[in-house]
Amino acid sequence: MIERVCAALLLLLVSSIFVAANAGDTTNTDQGPVWVDPGWRRTIARYAVTFDEQGSSTTVYDFEVQALNDKGAEAIARQTFAYDSYFDELSSSELATLKADGSVIAVDQRAIRDQPASADTSSPYFDERRQRIIAYSHVAAGDKVRGRLIYKAKRPMFAGEFARYWSQPADQPPETIELTVDGPVAKPLLNLDLAPEMDSVQGRVMRMQLTTYEPGASNTEHSHKDRPEVVYILSGKIIDHRGNVAKEYGPGESFTAGKDTTHWMENKGAVPAVLLVSTIAKKE
Repeated sequence: MIERVCAALLLLLVSSIFVAANAGDTTNTDQGPVWVDPGWRRTIARYAVTFDEQGSSTTVYDFEVQALNDKGAEAIARQTFAYDSYFDELSSSELATLKADGSVIAVDQRAIRDQPASADTSSPYFDERRQRIIAYSHVAAGDKVRGRLIYKAKRPMFAGEFARYWSQPADQPPETIELTVDGPVAKPLLNLDLAPEMDSVQGRVMRMQLTTYEPGASNTEHSHKDRPEVVYILSGKIIDHRGNVAKEYGPGESFTAGKDTTHWMENKGAVPAVLLVSTIAKKE
């Protein structure tokens, strides 16, 4: 099942990972920054985000910015976009200056460069922060610059989850931003037919518990006769042993244990394995 969310968002949504260069001048007052007209307007700002069940995403950002005067032309001729190369791969296309007379001047590939955003080495996340700088040529008042950026996630920020936030600085021009998000509404996991497992649910309860196996921890071999359960791995990895068969499960994966299951589990990893366990058990 796929859900599409489309919204036109006034003043509120500009992705934090897409930093437009040369924002309006800022005048500080007792109430905070106040927007001063920078001489340009975004005429197109369109985000299309798709994400999968593991939380990895691809974001396509189409933009077009128009210079209202000479000051704006100077400002939009150089666009800077921030990203983190630890989390994302960034590619760009359709970069061009749209002249007021209808002519199109494509951006020379030599006018595109990447550079570190800072020299901070205190964290691998911060150390991988970069800026994609694009220089547009022959930009004058009345002209537009356009482009498409594609951010492809190398890994989800939180395993099994899609996470992104957007914000609009108060000192940038008022504008309408379009955002489309496509992704799974619900992830089917497992079904366990209870009819073969027990004659009646009378005197039984459904119990859900959070179980953590520290590195090196294990439990003893046991049977699930009369006690069916479903296990979902939240984080870490767990090895499920059934006779001579061992299978490893990681975040987002799940398995069942029914009346014919005799097994034991262990964590051979370097981090805790956290499990969400749902069991049909007798009342105590």
